[in-house]
Amino acid sequence: MANLLSLDVSTPQGPGGVLSKETGKFFFGYGRAAASAAISLTMPVRVSQYVWPALHPVFQMNLPEGFMLEALRNRFAKVMTLDPMLLLAISGGSAAIGRVRVASQGLNLASRLNRCTRVKV
Repeated sequence: MANLLSLDVSTPQGPGGVLSKETGKFFFGYGRAAASAAISLTMPVRVSQYVWPALHPVFQMNLPEGFMLEALRNRFAKVMTLDPMLLLAISGGSAAIGRVRVASQGLNLASRLNRCTRVKV
């Protein structure tokens, strides 16, 4: 199964940009986002992309941890490898911390997970 390569990022003020992964690096670009849609005070809206060797810290806070992370790993172990982008896509839209929300870009995430049941907490 191919890795999830990009996620749409939004805030209550509108579309924020696109988070993507390529050659082991993570990229976040605002595109045409308004200044009010900035996702972090440390990442103001700009034309050039933000590049990190790991998932950007502002997105790391939305990754599941502890019991939920172990439950997800156990549930999906035989179906797929849970990389940070997929974990963010699974959990970042409905249970996000703060104002940043993520959604899979042009990809029906449910179709990737159709053989798996919901994780019960």
